Amino acid sequence: MKKLSMCILLLFGLLMCSNASHETYSRCLRGSDIRCNAPLTIRAEQYNRTNWKVSNPFVRVRLYLTEDRHIVHSNNEDFLVIYDITLTGDNIPSITLTDTLTVGYRQNSPYRDLDINEYQNYKSASLRITSVSPNITEDLVFELQLCYPRFTETDSVGTPFDVRRKYLENTNELLLTWGYLDGADEYDLEWLFVDNPTMSNNVSYDFSNATRITTSNNYYKIPLAYPKGNILCRVRGRGTYVNGEHYPVFGPWSFT
Repeated sequence: MKKLSMCILLLFGLLMCSNASHETYSRCLRGSDIRCNAPLTIRAEQYNRTNWKVSNPFVRVRLYLTEDRHIVHSNNEDFLVIYDITLTGDNIPSITLTDTLTVGYRQNSPYRDLDINEYQNYKSASLRITSVSPNITEDLVFELQLCYPRFTETDSVGTPFDVRRKYLENTNELLLTWGYLDGADEYDLEWLFVDNPTMSNNVSYDFSNATRITTSNNYYKIPLAYPKGNILCRVRGRGTYVNGEHYPVFGPWSFT
């Protein structure tokens, strides 16, 4: 057991939603915008962050039927999209090729509502649709994606900083935020309720009894369904070190 002289500060923290290393960029066309000569281009944003490397990026092209427009198809239909795509990567030649995607609707039998082409080890792509058959309805989406896994180049993750708390009166929640941490894919958050009805400044605690969640965001809301007492919180980064194989990396807790 440990002793803690407690001073509770409720501070406002900025919310930043981030998935630290595994990123997906997307460009879409829908319905009548899926037409001949329609272009799409995608590339990864540039980061001014150190200690990162990219492992096995790939480009994905998808054609799929959605259900949000509630369009009734009276007949069995197949939809075909043909496109030319130019792919660029590091240390490999750029290529241009022609490919197709097909989805279909069937009234009384299973049908294909998603078709995907993937191109490994490319970091950017430009495509142009060359043929569409028949006319595309508004419940079809044509999507160009870039999947960009980033991993830390070091075998360590730093200590989370700027850990802040804010009480949300309308929802009776405690909002926790912390700064973006280079090298972290996710974050472990632990919190511990300490029963303290007299609000003593000297209480016992043991984090082995804490509640833990893992999140890719740098914020979390804790429901305050507790009696009178104190909440202790701590957070640490979780990363992936790539050196031939993938190894998990755990950083130090913000509060020890």
